[in-house]
Amino acid sequence: MSEVLVWLFDDDGTTLNASVKALENLGAKVKCMLLKDKTTTALKIAEQGGYFSKKNLPDVVVGDLILSEDGDGRNQLFELQTHLEAICPEHLSAWVVRTGQSPEKTHLGSKTNFEWAALYGFDWFIPKGQGHTNKEILEIGAGVKVIRKALDSMGSVGDGWRANLFCKILKVGKKDLEEIERFSPPQTELIKERKGRGKILIKWMLHQIIPYDGLLFSGALGSVRVGLKPGELDKIEEEGFLNQCAYQGAFRDLMGKRYWYHRLINFANSLCDKHNFSLYEEGGFAKSLNREYKITLKSQGFIDGLRPDQVDFFLPKKAILTTKAVRLQMGNRPSYSEPAWASLDSFADKYFIDDVFEADKHLLEDA
Repeated sequence: MSEVLVWLFDDDGTTLNASVKALENLGAKVKCMLLKDKTTTALKIAEQGGYFSKKNLPDVVVGDLILSEDGDGRNQLFELQTHLEAICPEHLSAWVVRTGQSPEKTHLGSKTNFEWAALYGFDWFIPKGQGHTNKEILEIGAGVKVIRKALDSMGSVGDGWRANLFCKILKVGKKDLEEIERFSPPQTELIKERKGRGKILIKWMLHQIIPYDGLLFSGALGSVRVGLKPGELDKIEEEGFLNQCAYQGAFRDLMGKRYWYHRLINFANSLCDKHNFSLYEEGGFAKSLNREYKITLKSQGFIDGLRPDQVDFFLPKKAILTTKAVRLQMGNRPSYSEPAWASLDSFADKYFIDDVFEADKHLLEDA
C-alpha cells in the first residue's frame, strides 16, 4: 500500500502528538493542525503551512472535535472541505470526525459510526480512544487511493466505462457486475461530477456497502449461512482457498473481513456437491471442508431462521433463531441489505430499544 497522507487537527496537543506518532509508525504521512484557541482555525493553519500545494493534498482529513450543538468543530471541517473543493475540485479525500464523546453523551442516540457520519455530512465517524482508531484512519485513506487510482486510469466515458470502473474499485470481474447492480451503485453522471469527483463512491461504499450484510457479508453472517458458528469463516480465510470469496477491494479491512455472498454460496455448494453432501444438511459444508482441506470448523447445522445476534453490532459472537429475536432498524440501513437481529433476552441493559422495528416492539413486551 502506498503512503497515505493524513490531515489531522485537534485542540489537545498531547492527543495530537500521540496520534501523529502512531500514524507515522503505521507508515502514514501526517500534516497536523493544533487549534490553540478560538482564533486559530484549521483552515488558517493549512493555508499558512502550504498544505494546499499539490504534494500535500490529503487522502483523509480527520477532525478531533466535540459534537456540540454550536457545531464549532464541524464548521472547521466544513470550512476546510469547502476551501479544498474550491481550489482543487477534482481532488478526492475522505472526511472523518473523531471525538472523545461516547454515544450515550451525544444527542445522536445509538447510531453507529457510519450513521453518525452521514447525519453530519461526513464520510466516517471514529470514537476517540479506541485501540484501532489509527488503523481505521489508514484504511480509509488507502480506500480513497484505490478509488482515485481507478478514476485516474479511466479514459473518456463510453460503453462499459462504469462497469470497468467498478471492476477496478471492487477488484472483481465483469461476471460479478450483475450482482453488484442489485445494490444501487452510483450512476456515471454522479461519479463524474467535477466538484468532488468520485465522492459519491466513497459515500456509497462507507454508508451502504461495507457496514451492512448485503452485497458483502461479514464473517459472522457468512458463517451462519453455510452452517457454521459465527466467525468460523474468518479462521480459514488465510488458508487461500477462500480468496475467491474474500472481498479485496477498497476499504476491505475497515470493518473486519468481508465476503462476496454470491461467491461464498457458490463455493460452498460446489464443495458439498463434490463430496456428496448438501449445504443444507447439518454439518454439510464443515464435513466437505474437512475432507477437502483437512480443516475442522465448528458446525451448528443449517437452519434458515438462524442469524448472528447483533446486539453487539461489530462483533456478533452467537447465533440466534429469528423466532426468538427482533429486527433492528440501524438507522440508514439500505432496504436491499439483510436485517440486523437481536435476541429478546439482550435488551435488559441495552440503550437502543428505540432502534427495534416498530412492528416488533410488542415482542419485547411479551418476552
